[in-house]
Amino acid sequence: MSVADHRSAAAREAASHYLGRLDELPGISAADLEAGLAAGRIVLLDVRPLTEYAAGHIPGAHHINPHRLAESLDEVLPQLRDQPSGTQIVAYCRGPYCAFAPQALRALTAHGIPGLLLADGLHTWKYSGRPVTHSNTDVA
Repeated sequence: MSVADHRSAAAREAASHYLGRLDELPGISAADLEAGLAAGRIVLLDVRPLTEYAAGHIPGAHHINPHRLAESLDEVLPQLRDQPSGTQIVAYCRGPYCAFAPQALRALTAHGIPGLLLADGLHTWKYSGRPVTHSNTDVA
């Protein structure tokens, strides 16, 4: 991904066309996310299919179904609106070429709830040695 992104204008253009303007979505680094989670200042949303969430997710993440995005967000909107001042909403998905988290953040923004994007997603988090937890969720 890094090579294609740095060397190929066509790859950057295709990603931009598919994902939209990611520069419009404020981001957060893994280190800042880790610190915010430890301090209890972040509500974390994992926007991947349930099978992926169950197989491994960042501890404390709430699952948002990307295939039922509007319904999933409607379920959590009241909780997100009731967060204390200074709480940040952060969404992540598979990584920099995944559209699920950016779509969720755009939908939240449309409801007046701004959020941050962990652009590198779960895989970079995991491979940097940070913790990942698993769910015993039964998936059909």
